[in-house]
Amino acid sequence: MAASGAAVAPSGGQVRRSQLALKDPTKLLAEIQGVCDPVCAPATLLRMHWYDAPPSGMAPSSEQTSLGMLPGIKLRLGNLNNQGQQKGVDSLIITDLIDFARNAAVSDVVLISGDEDLRVGVSIAQNYGIRIHLLNIGDARNNTSHRLVMESDSQVVLDQTWIQRVVEIRPQTQPTRTPLRIVPPTPALAMPGPPLVAPSSSPVNLGPVPTPNIATSGATLQSATTDVIAGLLALRNPAELASLKTILETPGSSIPAEYDRKLIAILSTELGRILTSGDKAYARKQFRAEVCK
Repeated sequence: MAASGAAVAPSGGQVRRSQLALKDPTKLLAEIQGVCDPVCAPATLLRMHWYDAPPSGMAPSSEQTSLGMLPGIKLRLGNLNNQGQQKGVDSLIITDLIDFARNAAVSDVVLISGDEDLRVGVSIAQNYGIRIHLLNIGDARNNTSHRLVMESDSQVVLDQTWIQRVVEIRPQTQPTRTPLRIVPPTPALAMPGPPLVAPSSSPVNLGPVPTPNIATSGATLQSATTDVIAGLLALRNPAELASLKTILETPGSSIPAEYDRKLIAILSTELGRILTSGDKAYARKQFRAEVCK
């Protein structure tokens, strides 16, 4: 995904993994298979392995979960360190390459990577008689190890135009929203007690007592929750929203962490207070209802 980020970044800049979104995961996988099938012919596809790391050591993201649920896909997750770097992913790839080769499970493997660290694993797997083909993205001269290219059996390079069709940069700022209007409560009025009667005066007539105009906390929570949910969902493309809906419609599912944490944190900021357990339950219920409607 690092090469994909460079391919879609403006002016060749760098884009973090968390900023990238797949436009249509199913279409992407079909297009990858369309590239790989001629390279591996007459062998047919066994399955695809997707190697990634969950965000910040959390559970798989909604995008990763939806990919793992697709037929023919095996999700393999490593770890993400504090610098946003994937750890343990290379070892998973190398282990799988060697196991496939040693067990004679495949005749060909298409490896989408340019990492020098995989070269030894490629060499060992080839010693068992399988062919390994590289599939590189974007500027392969600069983002792919030359020694890995030399070690592999063939190389296919997908240009910048191809990756821009399937990957996009997710907006990172929330759309401008109308500020939440909180009506301040009217100061409480003292209720009149028994009239004080002077020896030579009449009781004082205070007139009718007005009803206080107090905005309830429930109304404030409701409007704030609606605004926050709208802002969060506006940042996601149709494919991401469809994947999220599939996850939330699964019995026993919970809101993916990358949505839940933002929902609770932003809502707490909007209201200017720590949310109660009831507030959180209400916000999560409304989020699920909005996504699944």
